[in-house]
Amino acid sequence: MFYDLFSNIVIVVAYLFVIGQIFNKYTLDGNLQLRIRIWIGICFGVLGITLMIYSINVTSTIIVDLRNTAIISSAVIGGPVTVMITSVMIAVYRVLHFGVNSASVMAVVIALVMGLGCAFFSCLRTSRLKKFSYMLVYALAISIAAFSYLIKDFYILLELFSYYIAISIFGVILAYFAVEYIISRQVIERN
Repeated sequence: MFYDLFSNIVIVVAYLFVIGQIFNKYTLDGNLQLRIRIWIGICFGVLGITLMIYSINVTSTIIVDLRNTAIISSAVIGGPVTVMITSVMIAVYRVLHFGVNSASVMAVVIALVMGLGCAFFSCLRTSRLKKFSYMLVYALAISIAAFSYLIKDFYILLELFSYYIAISIFGVILAYFAVEYIISRQVIERN
């Protein structure tokens, strides 16, 4: 499980740099035109979908991945419009690809609630580091509550939490540094 979640981190970081290259003529600091925000939301939605493709099966219906990192990064870079596009894409794909069951319905609710919460946090007038931090705590709280509801086996839950929380924190920290690097590089190139 650790290696699978770690591969999710590699996908996130690589994808962030690809997004930085695709949108290199725009400074990804939140002050973007609506059409650019929409495209960034779509790109992060594709990232979330990619992470679900490389997910880990905990049970026959429950999967684990780092799509919350895609939602958080989308919110920090693009704001409310971007993160809602990302969340809706992730929610729709979860049901279309994995079918309708209690876990997928829960995943849809989680993606949308996480998107709404991250949209709120993205509007706060604070540093990107604090936004990433608030969104991470929020996303982990929602995920932990959902896993606790869905997984009845205490030992599976304990093992899942030990890996998932550590890898999520590490993944969001790496995403934060990647975003900071991309934005600072874009600012330097503009000057």
